[in-house]
Amino acid sequence: MARKLSLRRSLAVPPVAAGSDVDGSHGMMTRARRRRLCLLEESSERERLGDLGASDEPLARKTTEARRQVHFGPEEWRDWANLLPLDLVEEISGRLLSLDVAEYLRFRAVCRPWRGLTADPRAAGLLDSRFRPRNWMVLSIMPDVEPRCRLLNLATAASLGVHLPALSTHCHICAADGLLVLFHKPTKTIRLLDPLTN
Repeated sequence: MARKLSLRRSLAVPPVAAGSDVDGSHGMMTRARRRRLCLLEESSERERLGDLGASDEPLARKTTEARRQVHFGPEEWRDWANLLPLDLVEEISGRLLSLDVAEYLRFRAVCRPWRGLTADPRAAGLLDSRFRPRNWMVLSIMPDVEPRCRLLNLATAASLGVHLPALSTHCHICAADGLLVLFHKPTKTIRLLDPLTN
């Protein structure tokens, strides 16, 4: 028993120092720690300015900037809309669409201006073959309380879980050309569903 305990201690990660600003797992300051430091700095700044009889206007500006640092952090916030020239955004989106529609959808999700420069798969409809999920195979369909579908990309081995509300009212028949063929029993209609764009 004592031997196992000493072996565990030797394999354990060394603890972080008590006054350290890191969480010990990634070597970065945690968001909660940054927030606490910001609040401490804010209260000490108020006390100092209160003694001097200064106005709170400069403090408000500093506090807003400090809160922005806490919520976004200097390394986390990026101005994605102005990062690339517009023609380069269109070129990248075209190449991603030729490779895989899932990557194209992720690219469109980056920011609103990029979504405005690229074609919307939902507006194009199912007849536009550019937006069909190529190389994706349906692994499993779970028509539970939250109907989900697990997809596998045969080219990249990427797996993706997709929430499909239509599976709660429709019966899955098969998959064809990247689309799901669904049957609605009450109306006896067959529908096609793109699992990536719903």
